This record gives sequence, structure tokens and C-alpha cells, in this order.
Amino acid sequence: MKHPGAVLVLGEGLSTVDILDIIEHLLWRLNDKTGEMLKVCDIFSLICAGGSAGILAILLGRLEKNVDDCRAFFAEIERSEKVLPSWTAWSIANRALASIDTQSPLRDLDKTCKVFIWMPRSASEGANHLVSYDNHDDKNEENFTILQAMQKCLHPRQRSSMEYPFKAMVDEVN
Repeated sequence: MKHPGAVLVLGEGLSTVDILDIIEHLLWRLNDKTGEMLKVCDIFSLICAGGSAGILAILLGRLEKNVDDCRAFFAEIERSEKVLPSWTAWSIANRALASIDTQSPLRDLDKTCKVFIWMPRSASEGANHLVSYDNHDDKNEENFTILQAMQKCLHPRQRSSMEYPFKAMVDEVN
């Protein structure tokens, strides 16, 4: 069912719940046609995401989670953020991450669903990005673990000072 040129772009304008609702609706529509419940990684060959939506891209693409798994993951983080100080919420979020293989590298050449995450900065600084696949532009970039990549999605300013033009994402899609 995967279409080689199919790209899913997740921005930061919608809440995670709304994004998951839209994706779930798409998956149910496809289920009606095919009789098979697919995952996002079965349909899209590339998932692009901005900032904190990058966590969702990692879950759906690199980790090949289904919508229900993503909802449970974000519900656990949300629950902790509403009632606890931020440092405690962060430790609980890290415990939620313990349910997945966070020490594996973000890059995995065996995965057929690629993940591209951009982390915008001010207009003069360009945009940083993380990828889950080998990319000729990223030869010198360290290979982050899944946990490090997710942390950088939550706190993009903590990323190294390496800068890339936003055009890099467009090049990947073409």
C-alpha cells in the first residue's frame, strides 16, 4: 500500500489530538476500502514535522507506532504536565519514553518510513533538522538516539549550533 512519493507533513498549528484524529480518520477511510487497518508507516515513505510535532513523527515513522499508542504516550505526558512542576513533568515524560526503545539511534537504514524533523529558529538563523536516514548533507551530524531526538523536539534551542537551510526539506521531498 505504500506509495514511494507519499509525504505526510505535520506542522505545529494543530494540537496533537487534532492531528491524531485526522490521521485516524484517514486510516479508517482506507480500512473501508482495503479491509485492512494500516499504520501511518505503511502508507507514507516520508514524514516531515516541525518542532514538537517531531515527537509524533518519530512515534509514527521511525518507531512505527499506531494512533492508539501515540494517544497513550501523549496522554501520559499531558497528565504529568497538568499537575506537577515542569522538572517533575519532564522526569515523568522520560519514564513514558522508557516504554519505547529510546537508546536506539534515530537513523535506521532498514526502516522504510523516513522521518525529517525541522526545528525553526529566527529568520536569520535558518532551520536545523534531524533525519532518520542517511543524507548527503548530514555527513558530519552526529547520530542522535531516539531519546535525544525527542528531547530536541521539545527544546529545539538546545540543539547544536549547526545550521541548515529550510530548502533541505524541499530537496528531500523532490
